[in-house]
Amino acid sequence: MLVAHYDTWAGFSQNAPGADDNTTGEEVLKQYLLRDLCSPELPALTHCYLFAGSEECGTRGLVSQLGVIGCLSLICYAISSANPVYFLVALPFLPLTNYRFGITGTRHFVESLSQEDKASIRAAIAVDAVGEGRLYILENEMGANFLRALFPYEGSEKLNDLLEEAAHLHHIKYNRFLSGGTTDSVAFLEERAFMPGGKRGKHIPAAALLTMTPGKCSPIVWGGKLHTAHDTPDRVYAEPIAEVLS
Repeated sequence: MLVAHYDTWAGFSQNAPGADDNTTGEEVLKQYLLRDLCSPELPALTHCYLFAGSEECGTRGLVSQLGVIGCLSLICYAISSANPVYFLVALPFLPLTNYRFGITGTRHFVESLSQEDKASIRAAIAVDAVGEGRLYILENEMGANFLRALFPYEGSEKLNDLLEEAAHLHHIKYNRFLSGGTTDSVAFLEERAFMPGGKRGKHIPAAALLTMTPGKCSPIVWGGKLHTAHDTPDRVYAEPIAEVLS
């Protein structure tokens, strides 16, 4: 599965064009779909293209993320200093660690699938804001279920290895980890396909491709553009989009 969300967001600006986030992701999917439609041969595996909405719906933003980070920091202090007071201070904020950030449209789609359909998904790749900056092939994603996002998801390691090997073959430099945010692949990572008899199956392998440059995702940092009126076509560049398409 290839996934991209429609996204223009009137948060800090009432006129956010969304040229990078996420018109670039939509266009990458359209190019792959066009390639499939024009190919004289069927692909070895069935390709499914999901254009989702409501990726920002349900996101409570920076305050919730800061609360989660503060909670985990206090727990780390409690462990390192052997002082339970820090843990007691963090205790009221623990529910935030299970808060689900956004991706409402994709999550609704995945949850509506039958167990047979879920089990048939070999991999899901989300493409998000790939018009400026260095390529990221995310191994872990912060957001959604925060604690689980700190650990590798079963079944996704091979998918990430495959994407990273493709980047090496095309001489593309990439990074792996982001300190915040989430995107549509999390909806697949969180799901399990239940096997016959109610036995829990493995998670759906999923990965995300995006590009990032310092300040790009912050509207309060110089150079930031996402979710603002600065996310315009003149700040979308051919090179990172070509890297993702390759």
